[in-house]
Amino acid sequence: MAHPNASLSLRVLARLLSYPDAELRAHTAGPAQALRAEGAVPPARAAELDALMRAERGNAIETEADYVELFDRGRATSLHLFEHVHGDSRDRGPAMIDLAQTYEKAGLYLAPGEMPDHLPVVLEFASTQPPKEARAFLGEMAHIFNALFAALNQRHSPYASVLGALLELSGERAQAVKTVPDEELDIAWEEPVAFDGCSSKGQTKPGQSQPIHFVTEGAPASRGARSITMNALDTFLFGYYPYICLTVFLLGSLIRFDRDQYTWKSDSSQLLRAGQLRWGSNLFHIGVLFLFFGHFVGMLTPHFVYEHFVSAGTKQLGAMVAGGVAGVLGFIGVSLLLHRRLSDPRIRINSRTSDIVLLVLLWLQLALGLATLPLSAQHLDGSMMMKLAEWSQRIVTFRAGAPELLAEAGWIFKAHMFLGMSIFLIFPFTRLVHVWSGFGTAAYLVRPHQVVRARRLNVPAGQTQPRSGAGV
Repeated sequence: MAHPNASLSLRVLARLLSYPDAELRAHTAGPAQALRAEGAVPPARAAELDALMRAERGNAIETEADYVELFDRGRATSLHLFEHVHGDSRDRGPAMIDLAQTYEKAGLYLAPGEMPDHLPVVLEFASTQPPKEARAFLGEMAHIFNALFAALNQRHSPYASVLGALLELSGERAQAVKTVPDEELDIAWEEPVAFDGCSSKGQTKPGQSQPIHFVTEGAPASRGARSITMNALDTFLFGYYPYICLTVFLLGSLIRFDRDQYTWKSDSSQLLRAGQLRWGSNLFHIGVLFLFFGHFVGMLTPHFVYEHFVSAGTKQLGAMVAGGVAGVLGFIGVSLLLHRRLSDPRIRINSRTSDIVLLVLLWLQLALGLATLPLSAQHLDGSMMMKLAEWSQRIVTFRAGAPELLAEAGWIFKAHMFLGMSIFLIFPFTRLVHVWSGFGTAAYLVRPHQVVRARRLNVPAGQTQPRSGAGV
């Protein structure tokens, strides 16, 4: 089904919901013509919007005062969308960050003072997207638009027509829904009377008995302390710990190569027993190399590079399938290697502690990676994958705000990431350093040709072969 282009109509609606300053009131003819020319808004609704634009050309002071009274003095008609979703909770901040990042990835940068959840800003962003994506993006917020439409209708505001047109452009039907009446500002901000109880809530007149609410002593404080502790731990593990691991990984590898080159090897135990090693090593290396390069490219490639031909959901599904297959191969391989090293007495006695610890960590890491697949299947829109990718890109580009992106990540994701970083931390102290040599072989592709000299110099042609019957 084709989706009509409504970019001009969305920009007109965004302008109508903006503060009616002198510039807006002076230029209402152009938006009206744009609505009629594009034809995305039904004629009846377009006529209502035209009437609203004519009304805005009236008394300037009254128009501006009505706008402030309508949209800035109550939650039910607030144009800040997260006010309807998160209220004053701390979830509102991360949601703002996510939405602003969505704008930036599309090349839309907010002006100082603009809030990403302000409806005119949301509509400006939607107007820059292809028709199908814009319609789907707005459709996700249709329940908020309907609540706003109902609240404005109850107040008999002509701005309800703007929300009605927006719902129709989103592919939804404008309908009245039940709204919660706003508490008056004076009551909401009322301070309790000094020395007269906790508050006046629940009382209809002075002296009336007041409801008592029992709360477990110390529970709020303990929850707050726990929350602060978890936030501090997340900040350290996913804000500072990555840099500690990368520093040790790079400097440690360089120092070991400089000082202990004779220990720079894989320490193969193939001579002790080759059969199980052949299967385990091949499966492990095939799976892990695929996973390494898959994570490297998938996590560090910005979304704007591929968003025009691969959606976030499609990318996530492909990563789950390909990564799942590679993860199973790697897990089977490392399980064979671990069993071989622990069960064979000759190999066990020739193993260092670091060899066994490394295999156990790799086994756990692959197990945790496979455990993330069912969790990823619960949000196939790619939202969590985008947050994880944005986290890694912020880390490698030294940008702030990386730990906050993982606020909603489950503990399995966090454990998988922590263990992965820890493997880089111990990298220079284990046989893993031979991985550098593997990458170093790429230099053979660009090195100069090797000049080989014959062992016999200045020998006449035809006399380079040994004489018949000569001893060797």
